[in-house]
Amino acid sequence: MTPLESRLAVELRPVPGGWQVRLRLRRPVAACRLLEGRTGPEALSLIPRLYGSCGHTHRQAAGLALAAAGALSDQGDAARRRAALARLESVREHLLGILGTWPRLLRLQPAAAVPGEAAEAVARTQALMEAPEAGLQTLRAWVSERVFGRPAAEFLALDASSLERWWRAGATEAARLLSRAARYALARAGETPQLPRECARVLGAELAGPQWAAFVSRPAWQDEPAENSVASAWTGHPLIRELRRRRPEAFLLHRFTARLLELARQLESPTGDEPARVIRPAPGTALAEVPSPRGRLFHYAACTQGRVDRYRILAPTEWNFHPRGPAVQALKGIPADSPGEARMLAEAVIHALDPCVAFTVAVEGPMEMRRAGHA
Repeated sequence: MTPLESRLAVELRPVPGGWQVRLRLRRPVAACRLLEGRTGPEALSLIPRLYGSCGHTHRQAAGLALAAAGALSDQGDAARRRAALARLESVREHLLGILGTWPRLLRLQPAAAVPGEAAEAVARTQALMEAPEAGLQTLRAWVSERVFGRPAAEFLALDASSLERWWRAGATEAARLLSRAARYALARAGETPQLPRECARVLGAELAGPQWAAFVSRPAWQDEPAENSVASAWTGHPLIRELRRRRPEAFLLHRFTARLLELARQLESPTGDEPARVIRPAPGTALAEVPSPRGRLFHYAACTQGRVDRYRILAPTEWNFHPRGPAVQALKGIPADSPGEARMLAEAVIHALDPCVAFTVAVEGPMEMRRAGHA
């Protein structure tokens, strides 16, 4: 069985003063029902075959949910290994973006070694999967040198002024990218609130309800879209708060900085990131909340006598690419004066929120329509 195909299509059309944005996210949200009727171990083994992106993170969330719902007993060492693999997977995903995707996004002229370093980063993390906890220690020095140009712990301690000095010095590809991202101010068409930290019980009730599929397709918090990205976890951090105060329209700068902070924390913190959490709404049911490379991932399981009755998955992509969500709000205000620039900035915005699906961007209509709004 191969991972189920998903795709995101983004269409931009110039309108006076900005852009009209249309998102079409095709995701088989009911695919998780393939786990129903199976034993806990069977469901756990099937998860990474259904979800190729962040498969280890999905497996960690599934293990927590199934165990708490009474369908899985292999906690202890097995659970710790799943968590360590998910953490190493998160480091790999961030490195792929920073070393592989980001330079291309903002049309930087990458150093000749950068594509090779991206491939080396993937090879290193793949090789370390057999011993992930020790592997993270091995990877720390390499990432500190290639990405931060200093120990990751020092990067975590930067304030806004020292971060700006870092990106202006441009000692690494990540610093040069942040310098380029800081140039772009997106006209704010609306501010999407962050998904609150304490939300699991409300989301669990939605996932247990009869309209769960509609909710998973277009999740909302108090009937409104919410951002659920890596940046959401850093909203209250002093560095991000200061960046937002100084540069409120620097959407790319805020989110790329948060991704760098998250990578540093994954390498430096004893637990890697914010801990996974589990709630048990009723006997035989559980909701697991796990930090993923793209935001908070939720798995809901209802089990009887070791078998799965109901299974639901709520992933970050549906939050961040909601038709009225943060991607749309940011894309409405990209400062582009040509189709090529619009496509480049749209791809940067999309990667800043980092969907777990392939995507396309189309720019249609005369640019004169957008310029008319500035006359």
